[in-house]
Amino acid sequence: LIGGHSRRKNTLFINMAGSKGSRRSLLFEYDYTESEVHERKVVAKEEHQELYPSNKISTTKYNWFTFIPKNLLEQFRKLPNVYFLIIAVMQTLPPITISQGKPVILLPLAFVLAVSAIKDMIEDLKRKKSDNEENEKTCQVVVGQGLTTKLWQEVEVGDIVRIKKKEFFPADLLVIH
Repeated sequence: LIGGHSRRKNTLFINMAGSKGSRRSLLFEYDYTESEVHERKVVAKEEHQELYPSNKISTTKYNWFTFIPKNLLEQFRKLPNVYFLIIAVMQTLPPITISQGKPVILLPLAFVLAVSAIKDMIEDLKRKKSDNEENEKTCQVVVGQGLTTKLWQEVEVGDIVRIKKKEFFPADLLVIH
């Protein structure tokens, strides 16, 4: 008993995803008296919302403008592709060529690069479809005294989201029970 009030100890455990897939856990322990329970104030929205990124998920590597340069850069990071490119350049040099200056190795190299690019494009389109499905899911957000339905991509920092039993939700929410 402190000052005539019994003290309670509560623990708040938050599991968060950090940058580049790292995980971080925070453990908060706090004491409060019964009289302090009614004095707590939760500030749901901050004034400077533009400082925070949007809640829209995007896991794609490419867009239509950057696909060719980024994909070529990614393909030529692989040592065998660089090797065959060097061979193609060497086939054009008259002193060492055995193909009359024609880079005949470019056709198989171009085929391998094209197949890899098509595979990467299909994978990226699947990621984009998955991102859109996740962004278009709805949730209920407390606005004033009532609830409104929002898309997950429209949820902002400070929104109070209602989660029902056995409903999936992103890991970056703070659970208040």
